[in-house]
Amino acid sequence: MRSPADRGLPFLETTPIVQHFSFSTILDTINKSLPSRKAPGSDHITAEMLRPIALPLSKLLAPYLNLCYRYSWIPLAWRTAQVVPIYKKDDPNNPANYRPISLTSTFRKLFERLLLPDLLDNMNALDIAQ
Repeated sequence: MRSPADRGLPFLETTPIVQHFSFSTILDTINKSLPSRKAPGSDHITAEMLRPIALPLSKLLAPYLNLCYRYSWIPLAWRTAQVVPIYKKDDPNNPANYRPISLTSTFRKLFERLLLPDLLDNMNALDIAQ
């Protein structure tokens, strides 16, 4: 039987992964930028739950989040949101009196907050017509 290398499968590069998100950036984002007192997504994890374990969690998440960034990949669970109707006013039996909110994973919120500076930097580089 031929090995995967003999079958012409792509070779994965062995160069070290450039750390786009540093451990300290992730730690600061967990402690300072994640919104407090917000409803969690389907994983039921809140920012308040992450803060006491932010130091070891940041060390574990750094390689994973850098891989997600490098390969432009987001876990399926982070791409799923729970849509919840929030009552506005008037007749509660009228569906028009509700507005939807999407509850997303706290880890997705963390990843989005880490991406925000890059998005803002690149936004200015784009032409207004794009």
